[in-house]
Amino acid sequence: MRRRPKRLDSTLNRLDGREGDIHIERLIVGMVQTNCYILENQKCKRAVVIDPGDKEEEIAQALEKKELELEAVLLTHGHFDHGLAAAGLAGRFQVPVYANQAERQLLADPHLTASFLLPGLSYTLEPGNWVQGGELLELAGVRLRALDTPGHTIGGTSYYLPDYQVVFSGDTLFCGSVGRTDLPTGDARRLFASIRDVLFELPPGTMVLPGHGGSTTIELERRYNPYLDESGFWE
Repeated sequence: MRRRPKRLDSTLNRLDGREGDIHIERLIVGMVQTNCYILENQKCKRAVVIDPGDKEEEIAQALEKKELELEAVLLTHGHFDHGLAAAGLAGRFQVPVYANQAERQLLADPHLTASFLLPGLSYTLEPGNWVQGGELLELAGVRLRALDTPGHTIGGTSYYLPDYQVVFSGDTLFCGSVGRTDLPTGDARRLFASIRDVLFELPPGTMVLPGHGGSTTIELERRYNPYLDESGFWE
C-alpha cells in the first residue's frame, strides 16, 4: 500500500534548520481542476503564484486575506488551463510573469496553447520574464531552480526548491501517472527523458506538487508509477 505523503496547504521548514519557513497553499481552479499554488514566505509575507489557471478573483482574495505581497507569477508551461488568470494577476499586482523561453512560440499561438479545445476561447500570453533550465531564481526570499522538463510541451518547466526539497512538476509527472503528449509540441520521448534524467535525479524524499491531482514524492513515483516501470522506460 502506498503511504500518503505530507498533506498540502501546510508549513515546510528549511532542511538546514535556518529561519525561513514557507507555506504552500493549493487552490483547484478551472474546468479541468488545475492545481494553482501560492508559495508564501512566512517571514516577509511575500508570495509567488504558480500556474494560475483560472479564478483570478479567488486567487487575489486568498493573497489579500493573508495580507501577502505578490512578487511574481510562474508558469510551468503555456497551456490555457495553467495561465488564464496570469495576465490579470500580473496587472492587478504589478508583477512579472515567468515562463521558459522555449515556450515563447507556443504562448503566442492560441492553437498551441490548446485553447482551441474550448469553443470561443483564444488564449495567448506574453510573459515579461523568460527563464531557462538551470537558472536559479530568488523570489519572495525563496530560491527556486528552473528545470527544463519538456515533453508535455516544448518548454515545460519544473520549479525546484532546494532548501525544502519540493518540486512543482506541472504536467510532466503526476501521482501514479505522467503528462499527456498528444497536444501540439508534445513529445513522449522527451517527456520520459525529462522524468528519468531530471526529476528522478532529485533527492528521493522530494515532494512532488503536480499540475493536477494529489501530491507524491520522487521515491514513490520511482517505485510505483505504472508508466515508469523498467520495461522500456529505462531504454
